[in-house]
Amino acid sequence: MLHRIKRGISLALLATGLLSAGMPAPANARPIKPLDSVCDPDWVCMFEDNNYYGDRYDRSGVYENFYDLGWWNGDNEISSVKNRTQFYLCMYAGDSPSGDYVRIPPGQYVPNLGSAYAFDNDAESIKITSGAC
Repeated sequence: MLHRIKRGISLALLATGLLSAGMPAPANARPIKPLDSVCDPDWVCMFEDNNYYGDRYDRSGVYENFYDLGWWNGDNEISSVKNRTQFYLCMYAGDSPSGDYVRIPPGQYVPNLGSAYAFDNDAESIKITSGAC
């Protein structure tokens, strides 16, 4: 009887994942995408890593404006972006927007800025605009 109780407890723990917590993940396991990788409408969401992983920086895109990224951990670290606004997103290599830039159209998702625009980890500032960059 005691053996059946122990076996039942072990099966219950295994089913909830508590018993397998100490086991190493398979070599080909990918990190779980966080729930907050969803980007709300009218927002620009920028991510530290490709495919919308890593630290994240969000900006409301309801109004046109520009922002320096130097105070945030994402300065020169942005690798993927979701532009869920009705405006263009201009990403600049310099502060106050200046220098080389890329222009991301409204509604565009870019999972890899390096392969799409050769602009991986280059953004120092952004501008949300209906006009030219």
